[in-house]
Amino acid sequence: RIAHGVYHSAVARAREPLFYNSFGVSDSLDGRFDMISIHVFLILHRLKGGSRAARRLSQDIFDIMFSDMDRSLREIGVGDLSVGRKVKAMAKALNGRIANYDKGLHQQASLEEALIRNLYRGQQPSDRILFLMAQYVRDVSIFLSQQDENDILKGHINWGALPAMPS
Repeated sequence: RIAHGVYHSAVARAREPLFYNSFGVSDSLDGRFDMISIHVFLILHRLKGGSRAARRLSQDIFDIMFSDMDRSLREIGVGDLSVGRKVKAMAKALNGRIANYDKGLHQQASLEEALIRNLYRGQQPSDRILFLMAQYVRDVSIFLSQQDENDILKGHINWGALPAMPS
C-alpha cells in the first residue's frame, strides 16, 4: 500500500502540466514515461543506501512501476504478445536512465546530456529550459535527501517546489 502511494505520488508530480506546457516535454507515451522515470529515479536515489526497509520499498516501487506500465500498454491496445517485450525494454531503459541521472547529480554537463538524450529524445531545448530542468532534478534530490527516512517509509513524500518558469 505504501509503495503504491509513493509511486502514485511520483506519477502525479510527473503529470504536472508545467512540464509539458512550459518545459517542452512531449505529452506522449514516451514523454510521460520519461517524466515518471525521473521522479521514480529521485525516490529510488533517496532510498538507496538506506535501511533494509528502504531498500525493500525501493524494489516494491520499481515493481509497481512496471506492473503499471504493463497495464497501461494493455489499455492502449498493445497486443498481449508484445507487452512483455516492451515492458522489458522499458525496465532496461529505466536502469540506464538511473545510472545516467545518478552520475548527472554530480556533474551538470552529464545531467544535461542525459536529459537531452532521454527526456527530450535528442531534441535540444533552449539553454534556459535545460538549465532549469537540470536544476529541478538536483533541487528535488536535495529536498528528498533532507526528508526523514521513516516519514518516507510511512508514505509521506514532499516533492518541494515545481521548477521555476522559463522566461
